[in-house]
Amino acid sequence: MQLRGTELGPDFAWIDGFYGGPFLGEARLEHVTGPLAPTDTERARAEDSLPSPNRRYHYRYVAAEHAWQAAALLPDDDDVTVKVLCQAGQWLRYQDPKSADRYYKAMVTRGWNNSLSQLADKNRWLPAPARCELDGFNVTEPMPEVGCATAPGRAWWGLGLLALGLVARRRR
Repeated sequence: MQLRGTELGPDFAWIDGFYGGPFLGEARLEHVTGPLAPTDTERARAEDSLPSPNRRYHYRYVAAEHAWQAAALLPDDDDVTVKVLCQAGQWLRYQDPKSADRYYKAMVTRGWNNSLSQLADKNRWLPAPARCELDGFNVTEPMPEVGCATAPGRAWWGLGLLALGLVARRRR
């Protein structure tokens, strides 16, 4: 998020990736009218700066695609190939299981004699993240995004917004 996340939608890096509530929404230039409306040049610049793909956590999709291309260069029935596919699937498994399914299926078909692939086939899904460890690197379980206090620092955003609301109300 700190390296590739967008400040506004779809990642909302300015609030550590938390999204939801009435104060947030997609920042869209077509809704701005009047004298402050953006020019055609500004609109084109904004469109050019959108992430590709324009989805939440787009950098995970980019990383998974790089892993897919790397796995294509590796031999079948190799531990490294299976673990690379497993790692890439872990990056997408929670927010987009349909996209992660591609990595699960490739794991099973390309590494049929591998114990990790056989476990994935038995479970009919990607193994636990700890099983995909590759040279000490492992994908950790992502934090759930259900409330303001689910991650360190997010509670402070909620308190900060509450304080701003109280200050604004007091000044009226």
